[in-house]
Amino acid sequence: YSLATVQDAEYSLIVRNGTLSGFVGYDSVTEDWTNIQVAGTFDLATNWVAGAVMDYQNVGDTWAIGADVSGSIGNVTTDAVVTYTDVDQALGYEVAVGYRVGAFGLTGFAGGSNNTDAVDYVGAGAITNIEFVNIWAETAYDLDSEDMAVATGVSFTF
Repeated sequence: YSLATVQDAEYSLIVRNGTLSGFVGYDSVTEDWTNIQVAGTFDLATNWVAGAVMDYQNVGDTWAIGADVSGSIGNVTTDAVVTYTDVDQALGYEVAVGYRVGAFGLTGFAGGSNNTDAVDYVGAGAITNIEFVNIWAETAYDLDSEDMAVATGVSFTF
């Protein structure tokens, strides 16, 4: 649910097998790798899933780890994400609650970290599914800087 900021143009190789995946990023096809990522998801119970990820950045020799628990009860969805990075020993979080009817869903979210306020931002998003296409839009408001960010996206599932 977090807004993504693309900082570098990178190439990547992603390998998936069931609930496990691996990712290697490159600055260009002729350069050395820049980061590697390993992730997995695990079923907890009916409609509840946990995930974990580890990311190592070759440039700057930094790493980050994360964990996620998400699920649904009827039409209500919930999600909680926690991340930690060694760059500034930052522990961050985001929580989200949504409501889904058929192919349409609305979500509200909030997040923060131990290096700033308990709640740094709040936001809302909408998503719809049409066959194998997901279309989404979201906005977030930074409580400190009072800046608004808007993002939209399209993803395809084959």
